[in-house]
Amino acid sequence: MVQEDAIMLKRELKKQLYTRWDEITLMLVVEAGFFLFGELMLAAAVYGIGGKERTVIPIGTMLAVCVPVILMVFFGMSSLAMNFNLAVSMGSVRSRYVMAMLGVSYLQAVALLWIADLFYALEQWIFRVAYAGMKNELEMGVFFQWKYILPVSLAVVAIAALIGALFLRFGKGVFVIFWICWMAAVIGGPQLAKILASKKDNAFLRMLRIMARGFCGFPQAGLLVIITAISVAMLAAAWMVLRRQQVVT
Repeated sequence: MVQEDAIMLKRELKKQLYTRWDEITLMLVVEAGFFLFGELMLAAAVYGIGGKERTVIPIGTMLAVCVPVILMVFFGMSSLAMNFNLAVSMGSVRSRYVMAMLGVSYLQAVALLWIADLFYALEQWIFRVAYAGMKNELEMGVFFQWKYILPVSLAVVAIAALIGALFLRFGKGVFVIFWICWMAAVIGGPQLAKILASKKDNAFLRMLRIMARGFCGFPQAGLLVIITAISVAMLAAAWMVLRRQQVVT
């Protein structure tokens, strides 16, 4: 019985890889495209008309990481919402489908971050050749370690899976709430950082500064364990929703 389940799961994984190959290829192309775009932006800032920059940042690598990861979250939650009903109605066992879908998504996230590490190595070579003598203001190599890549990839998959499952259960309102929270973080995050760095002082800001110092001073291993635990809890919550989800054909 166990051997039969393993064979069926392997078939489901192959099916997932086949049906999602275009998505995986698109993500890799997007990652390479935004890396190139970042390099062109940096060259324009340093050597372009009016260019006065004498320091560099790995903007190509930053874009190669951020944009594909963001797209993967949105694609992942929408893909689950669209494909779950179709797959189960066509005979896929939901437990195998969900395991295969999450497995392929996790491998995709790991591959994207690993390739971003290769792009960072290429960018470092570009810095030595084209920007010799200029200081790199952001060292990103430390982040491309497996102890970071694996839990971050798990978190990306967990966020997409949970939001996709909630969308199936509760409808479009979930996407609206997620979009509002996302925009609040994107717009409000930098503003909050500026306020915390300012000299303003009140009870609320003091509390936020204490929380920020506590977070920054938290042991690195502890943070990784917390991220992993939260991600596993989110995946479990997504499965609890999906295992009871009524299939609509």
